Order: sequence, then structure tokens, then C-alpha cells
Amino acid sequence: MIQELITVVGDTIIDRTAKPLLSRQRTTFRLNDDITLGGVWNSVRALEATGQPVTVITALPRALIDKAISSFLHDESSLIALGDGTTPAPERIWINANNQLIQVNSGRSRDCRQTLNSRSLQLPSTSRLLVQDYGFDVVASVRELMEDFETIVWDPHLYSILPIRRSIVTANARYYATLDRSDHSSDEACTFLRRAQAFTENHGWNACVTTVGSAGAFGYSPDTDGFFCPTVAYENRKVVGAGDLFSAALASAPDLKDIRGSVRTATMTTIRQIRSEHLTIGVHGKNEFQIQKVPIIATGGCFDLLHAGHISLLSACRALGERVVVLMNSDRSVRMLKGQDRPIRTASTRRQQLFDTGYVDDVIEFDEPTPNNDLMTLRPNLFIKGGDYKASQITEATIMAQIGGLVLTVPYFSGISTTILGATRHDNMEP
Repeated sequence: MIQELITVVGDTIIDRTAKPLLSRQRTTFRLNDDITLGGVWNSVRALEATGQPVTVITALPRALIDKAISSFLHDESSLIALGDGTTPAPERIWINANNQLIQVNSGRSRDCRQTLNSRSLQLPSTSRLLVQDYGFDVVASVRELMEDFETIVWDPHLYSILPIRRSIVTANARYYATLDRSDHSSDEACTFLRRAQAFTENHGWNACVTTVGSAGAFGYSPDTDGFFCPTVAYENRKVVGAGDLFSAALASAPDLKDIRGSVRTATMTTIRQIRSEHLTIGVHGKNEFQIQKVPIIATGGCFDLLHAGHISLLSACRALGERVVVLMNSDRSVRMLKGQDRPIRTASTRRQQLFDTGYVDDVIEFDEPTPNNDLMTLRPNLFIKGGDYKASQITEATIMAQIGGLVLTVPYFSGISTTILGATRHDNMEP
């Protein structure tokens, strides 16, 4: 959470559930009287739960204004309601079947399109803006007023307008596939990274983040190049509102200039919220989005004392690739790089420990300072490096570019390395 106010702009959508009424002739549905405010309010709910004050800008029927304020907003937060309060809000209808929600309509209707006059509107003087655009004209009506915000996190949906320049854009893979009509590639890591780089450069975005369900999120920014923030899966189903939770967590990250660290924190925050709040699982008639694995993924390093950062890296490789190959420095290579007191473990022990993780298919040992010769022979689709490097500055990036592959980074846990663990190990040894 940050101390300053966050301005949240987006569409209000009314979510209602229906109870199926079965008969011999047909199945009908009876709408329940209770309604839930969705759309932009999913992010508002998540922010308010952390004590983050917000100013919400949306359009909703006059009868729901008091409900919105009393149900969602704390004392330091406020609501700016657009329109005259007479236009009905779009509704989504859900059927509760076996504790899973199945959406039976999209909420889109011409009757819900809004004519909103924002000429006299003055947006709050805050530096951060979160945009939740479901395509019902709220965002379009205030688009010209958004340029003054220092930081913009934009969560577009299928019918939304194009995010403005300088935005940190976060959406699911299907949104970007729809936006990129010329690209019919498979849903794999290389596709996500190429799209993210192209969109960032072509539209002047500060960063492009692709959420891939319970697997985590891919990202690209000019400062980091491509990266992947994996997370622990919560279940192989689509969680209703998970994308809204993620964008809210990202918008409230302490330092959005560190986009890679902020995305990693947002993925973990989202999973914790899903687990702690037991959020409803919706299926839309099919399972959670699945990443298609690339044929070969390579990673490299000494892997002297395996630690949590190594395991996270290898787990990410396994999630993204059919075959995972580790290019491991030989004992001689480690001594050249690290000094005569390294490695702590011999090559044979390190090799066995890598296989014991269950994530690795092959280990190739090399004597040189870099595994470039083996990369030329192996020709992997992706080379993944753990740490806070810029992908293009990694030694292997030149070779990967020559063979048509890509380089991806996975953030390490801070304060964990073999050097630190090795020093601790020696300090704790009995004389």
C-alpha cells in the first residue's frame, strides 16, 4: 500500500446470480434479488481492503450511489459519479452450479451505452491512476484528462479503447491476441514476449504485462526487457475478478519504477487474496487458460548450493518448456569465475541435485566461462536467467539472437545467493 490517494476510473457492472428452475419441457432461470457491484468496484474493493484510500470515477444509476459509498468506500475515499444517474448500468448474469459460476451473458447492451459529458470534470490531483475499462464509455469520456497523471496502470478488456502513452498496461493473453490481428501464433512464452515488446514500442507504453492465470505474469519494459514472474497455482480454473485484483495490487505497489519487482509482488498478493477470501471460481464453460510450452528451454549457471532462487528459476523453466536443459559450469569453470575455494559441491553432486528437483531433463557441463558453444548446438527457443539483469545485457543474449531465440529473466528472491549461503555455512561450522 502507498500513502497517497489513488484515482480509479472505470465502468460499473452489476453482477446478478440466477437460480435454475428445472421442468420437463425446459430450464428457466429466476434472478435473485441481491446484486453485486462489479467492474471497477472489484479493484476498489481490493484496494480498500488494504486501507488504501481511493477516488472512484464511474457512472452508475442514482439508486446505487448510496449502496456504493456505504459498501465500498472508507472515510478518506470518495466517489465522483458521471452522467445524470438515469442510464441503467450493464448487468452480467451468472448461474451458480456446483459452486462454480457460469456466465450466461456478457452485460453488453446498447441500452447501457452512456453519453457522458466530462467537460467540467476536474480529476483529483493525485499522481497515480488505475483504469478499469470494460468498454462502456466511462474511460473514453475522460481520456483527455488522464495525461497529467505521473503513473498510469491500465487494465483493458475486450471492448475498451487503446491505452494511452506512458501507461503500464496489464491484461490477459486473449486481449493482446485480439489486439494483434496479424499474429496468429500459439499461446506460448515467445509469443507473449514478442507481442509485449511490439506493443510497448509501437504505442509508447511504459510496460506491457500479460497475465496468464494461475501461472503468473509475463512482462516487458525498456528498462528490463522480457521477464516472467511465476507463482504457485491456486487451482486450474478461472477465478472471477482475478485480473482486477492483480491490477489493483500493481497500482498500489510501492515503487512502480521497479516494474519487475512490482509485478512479482502483485502476482503473490493476488494469490494470497484469492486463497484468504475463498473467491468464487467461474468456468465460462471451459478450464483456466493454459500456456503452450515451447520445445526447448535452457538455463545456465554454477548451481553450487541450491537455494530457493534456483528452485523458482527451474520451476519457471518447467512451466514454460517441454524440455528443460541446464548448462552447468564445470568445476574448472567455476574456479575461473568464483575463485579457488569454489565450487563447494563437485560437478557430479551438483548434477545429481539438479535432476533431483524433478524440473530438469538434461544437464550439459561446460569448461568455458560461458555456454555459448553449447547454445549454438542446442538452439533452444528460450534462455532463462534468474536475477535482476536486463535480458539484452546477459552474456548469452547475443548467441540467442543469432539462433532466433529469446532471453527471459525470472526475479530471484532478494538476499539469497550461493555466496551468502556459503559464507553462512562456514560461519556456522564447529571448529
